[in-house]
Amino acid sequence: MIHESAIVGDDVTLGDNVVIGPYTVIEGNIDIGADTVIHERVSIKGNTIIGRGNTIYPGVTIGLPPQDNSYNGEPTRVTIGDNNVLREYATIHAGVNDTTPGTIIGCNNMLMTHTHVAHNCELGSHVTMANNAQISGYNIIEDHAVLGGFVGTHQFVRIGAYSMSGGYSYCMQDVPPCMMVFGSPAKVVGLNKVPLQGSEFTAEDRSALKTAHRILFRSDLPWKQACARVEEELSDAKPVQHLLEFMQHSKRGICRGKKNS
Repeated sequence: MIHESAIVGDDVTLGDNVVIGPYTVIEGNIDIGADTVIHERVSIKGNTIIGRGNTIYPGVTIGLPPQDNSYNGEPTRVTIGDNNVLREYATIHAGVNDTTPGTIIGCNNMLMTHTHVAHNCELGSHVTMANNAQISGYNIIEDHAVLGGFVGTHQFVRIGAYSMSGGYSYCMQDVPPCMMVFGSPAKVVGLNKVPLQGSEFTAEDRSALKTAHRILFRSDLPWKQACARVEEELSDAKPVQHLLEFMQHSKRGICRGKKNS
């Protein structure tokens, strides 16, 4: 079901039941999975793979060259999984060059209007980016993270799983898993309690995360001592294990509060 005004290049591969709306342009080495619906005036270019069951709203652009001064026209890539919803005017840029995996988006994500995913970013699954959230190059966004409206990030920042970045926050450092951050620069303001009520977390997990938050972000302990205490007392809980590993591998540092800084 391709509208007569749409332009679909000869190298484009379409799965079953793909719908392409009016004035959409799809050109390049493109593979689009079955049951994907592409509304009007969408632009998809470059070397792009889009999975099954995605819904792409008007004005979305995917696979255009990165906004990076080091880019010299070499081949670039975007890979998108299944069942994503890309709302109006979301932009997803390709990677800087073809020696990297490029820009990767997982499954079941919601990218709301005017969101931007820069080159070489990696989004997990079940991520929500609210209106006008913008992430810079080489960001890693873990599963179930939520970025509020107008959130911005620095390059190479990581956003932890089940975290919440409040609206208008600027994340200059890594956002720890299961925490809520807010401000410019963003700081941890609490535990992100709502998703912790899900079946993925036991009562013991929630209790351990609550204690870890208090030790790490609300105590007067120096940072290294706080981390060591959490590891000693709470590392049997899997979410706390992930929190500790995430922080240990941080290159930009962690968004902390006023305490133990």
